[in-house]
Amino acid sequence: LIYSCKEDNPVTPPTGPYQFDSARYSWTTDTILYQYSGEVFGLDTSHVYIVGNHSLTFFDGENYTRHSYGDLYFSAVDGFDPMHIYIAGAYPNGDNRLMKWDGSIYQDIPVPGDTNLSGGLTAVYAKSAGEIWLGSKGKIFLSNGSACIEYEIESSLRVSAFAELNGKVLAFGRRSISSGIEISVYQFEDNSWTRTYFKQFSFYEDPLVQVKIGNELYGCMNGLLKFNGSDFSRILEPPTGYEMA
Repeated sequence: LIYSCKEDNPVTPPTGPYQFDSARYSWTTDTILYQYSGEVFGLDTSHVYIVGNHSLTFFDGENYTRHSYGDLYFSAVDGFDPMHIYIAGAYPNGDNRLMKWDGSIYQDIPVPGDTNLSGGLTAVYAKSAGEIWLGSKGKIFLSNGSACIEYEIESSLRVSAFAELNGKVLAFGRRSISSGIEISVYQFEDNSWTRTYFKQFSFYEDPLVQVKIGNELYGCMNGLLKFNGSDFSRILEPPTGYEMA
């Protein structure tokens, strides 16, 4: 993904075959050794958070600092400022856990300790300290920081991401079936979740992968697609000779 905020020199799609413009961009690569890295969340280049199986790694733009936390499995991370970073996951016995990192210490946020949830909490979206959305398998929770409201959706659907469209919260999820994968998008309105998008992908197809840019929902499937409320429409083709997956 290439993004520019310079009005006098914007990034525009090439008119001919793609060529890397090294004069306008400087790329660097960092390697993190000896740990599994899952979801990555960044407020800016000096506040980047990387989820590991039992840890959270902070990147300040120059250095990496890894924080281990016992046998808790971290699954998802989100936040709205460096004092409000929320990490969701579960213990091996299935007990759910939501923690807030305030820049110096972790704080437990009460969530239902439902051991029947396979995989624990799998997605988190923090709009504010009083509105934190949590996804799991078959359920969505809304936390105000001290208590949760529970909503049920399709029982075998695993929520993997949240986004927004026209001020309404969206939940993206998938489930495996005998012939492939089913993908759904739910929208929250009038205090209930309604499915607004559904599609099946066979084992012979590359399924749509959700991409959250800002707070909007996009999809990656050999190109970039944007969710319009009922479907994903293609807005960007991959450069010639490349694939986006």
